[in-house]
Amino acid sequence: MKAKMKCGAIALIAAPVFSLIFFGLEPGGLVIDNVDADNLADEMRLKIEALSSNVFMTHLSAFVVPLSLAFGLFGMWVVENDARGRGEGSAIWSAGLVLLAITFTGWVISQSLNHQIANTGLDSGPSQATANALYAVDVSITQLFGVFAGLGFLFYSLGAAAAERANKWASWIVAAFSVVSLAAMLVGTFEPELFQPMRNIVWAIYIVWSAWLVHLGVRTFRSG
Repeated sequence: MKAKMKCGAIALIAAPVFSLIFFGLEPGGLVIDNVDADNLADEMRLKIEALSSNVFMTHLSAFVVPLSLAFGLFGMWVVENDARGRGEGSAIWSAGLVLLAITFTGWVISQSLNHQIANTGLDSGPSQATANALYAVDVSITQLFGVFAGLGFLFYSLGAAAAERANKWASWIVAAFSVVSLAAMLVGTFEPELFQPMRNIVWAIYIVWSAWLVHLGVRTFRSG
């Protein structure tokens, strides 16, 4: 059991760091060919150009990010499962884990689309149309699973706080940010012209979630 807890803790520490780094290194993201567009149509064009012009980094980030999400989910499951085995678990914590499992699956699918966008290229009209369609699917995934992410981290952080597996104040702050994320994504979904700024809010909150997971991992490692 101790070995399992240590492995889960290490996964919780490392996975968010790697996912953040390679989300940032994804072409069209923060570092490589940063896309800063006023509307979704221009963003789509510039993002597709960035992904198809930096094929190696597109493929690399689209492999590392899903692996990081998978190991992160493993770490979250280990912590929740151990608490449940000790009678410290709760229904809301388990529900949060299920919602996050669904969320991470959606984000993995989103990353898989980048592989095809990079391979499609922009040499012809049909290629451009295919890339546009794939990016449109990616936006839809962001909208739906962004809602799941807000709910999932809300429930998971509240469950961890109740079981005292993480600092309560930190967990409540994460829960508050999760409510903001949920509201932002709902607004961005029902008001399309606000989608970009609302999505950017969720991306910023993802940093908060990642930092909290690292904290949870460190705390679990020390106690395990």
